[in-house]
Amino acid sequence: MPPASDPWVMEKIVKPAAESCGFRELIINVSAEEFVEALRSVVLEVASRLEKSPVTVAHSKKIYDGKSIQKFVKKKDEVDKALQTAWKSLPKDPRGTLPREYLRVALDMIGPPAGLPPLGAVEQVDGVVSEIFKMVEADEGGVLKQNEFNNLVLQILGSLMLQLEGNPITVSSNALVKSSQNDDDSDFLPHL
Repeated sequence: MPPASDPWVMEKIVKPAAESCGFRELIINVSAEEFVEALRSVVLEVASRLEKSPVTVAHSKKIYDGKSIQKFVKKKDEVDKALQTAWKSLPKDPRGTLPREYLRVALDMIGPPAGLPPLGAVEQVDGVVSEIFKMVEADEGGVLKQNEFNNLVLQILGSLMLQLEGNPITVSSNALVKSSQNDDDSDFLPHL
């Protein structure tokens, strides 16, 4: 079944199916038997419409379980290069130290090679990162020298790896891609 949250599916499949079964608006006072029979007829009509006009749905699933972080930290040269790149690109004060407030930016820069989503992209991962930042007092202010920065970023990555190993986070999405009888391709842009 294509995602009912997709506007095209709702407008072109679900609503017309419900209307063809006699439903123009939600009926509230019905018995359980009447509800089941009404639902059955709508589901059969949806299936019939999809059979006549098939759609393609792209399914995507990503599991953040710490394994990609583990692989990343084992590659010392790659880790050193990522830390060096992050350090060089972040603004430092006149003494050459980095304000701690840039640690999230650094983690976001190092995230892709470590298999992490961008900050703000996956709410559950952001929550774990926030808890780790509290635990290691990364948001407490102050400044870091390069070796302190490297050690703290590695500590954050290690803690994140352990948290995700213990409690993996799965992110799934479904998007309507196309229909076999597509009159207007613009209707089939994924609605995420």
